[in-house]
Amino acid sequence: MLTYALTYHQVMPAFLDFLFPFGRQEHARDFHFSGFRQETRLDPMHNGLDIPELGRSGQELRMSYSLKSVEKSDGQEHWPWSIRQSAIYHSFDIKTGISSWVIVKGNKLMKSRMESVTESRSFQNVNGFDTPAASFSSSLAMHLVICDWCSEDWRWYISFLEEALQEKTRRTLAVHVETLINRIETDPIQALSPSSTILNSEKRAYSDLSILNKPTKSMAPPELPSGPPPPPPGRPQAPVPSYGPGVPLDPGTFSFSDMQRVQFLEDKANEVMLILESNMHVLTELELHYKSVRDSEHWPKDLNTEGSAEIVRFHNRIASIMNDLRMQSSRTKTLLRLLADRKSLVSISVDL
Repeated sequence: MLTYALTYHQVMPAFLDFLFPFGRQEHARDFHFSGFRQETRLDPMHNGLDIPELGRSGQELRMSYSLKSVEKSDGQEHWPWSIRQSAIYHSFDIKTGISSWVIVKGNKLMKSRMESVTESRSFQNVNGFDTPAASFSSSLAMHLVICDWCSEDWRWYISFLEEALQEKTRRTLAVHVETLINRIETDPIQALSPSSTILNSEKRAYSDLSILNKPTKSMAPPELPSGPPPPPPGRPQAPVPSYGPGVPLDPGTFSFSDMQRVQFLEDKANEVMLILESNMHVLTELELHYKSVRDSEHWPKDLNTEGSAEIVRFHNRIASIMNDLRMQSSRTKTLLRLLADRKSLVSISVDL
């Protein structure tokens, strides 16, 4: 059935690249594959099939692209978000105004949104399918429905990742330094392990000072100090600093599962970053494609004249969506830096 439908509508073969990631899979393959493909047939010397019975003049725009977004997932108890993808094919005949849409998605969200938009009074007052110009304006409005979807809910998903990170690593900021020093005093062998390089460097500094104060009668190794050197005479001893608020915590409360969780959150943040960049790339290609075809010498001038308001609205809306995606991308970069810092703190706490 799919082969018959795609053949009847003369869907471009490149659209199949965006269909392959769909389907039930144990492990997602090619899920992050995305892009924009187009075939422009405006030049009469390179027309497509001319079939008047089907409303096809052979002069048409054909394009396919893939976008992704994040949606609420009630079926996942411990992770209430899911990344969803959509594959879109669209063709528009510039002579007859006939347009075709093939949209593949894992649920009926896109179908219900397009139906609600086309049935709305505001859409019917401005757009339609009676003339090529009205049909072209309607095509731009349908593109905006899909583009709006790809920028939704990223704000809430990134906030969810930030809160999950704080919940798992906020304790690292409340670890009392005195607790760490007591642990080193009671277990000096652990303090000399490779996992405590910072503390080892401090001990080596103290050991070097003790060598200078001892007579060089033998080559015996210096004694390990039991604590920091005493303050100079006449100066009060400074209290041991405590970083962060809260009750002193035992670094032993951190486990390897904490590191695994932080690594999982970092993988999810990297996934968000990749999807946001690919969405921005696709939207840029889509906008540039429409600009190039409207500047073509074979493009009907009446389409630009009658649909000028919708063309301006299309470009303004794409620019707004791009700005929102850039802002979420900046948030994700900040989150990735925070993840790297917190992962280092959790790693040190687990080692100690």
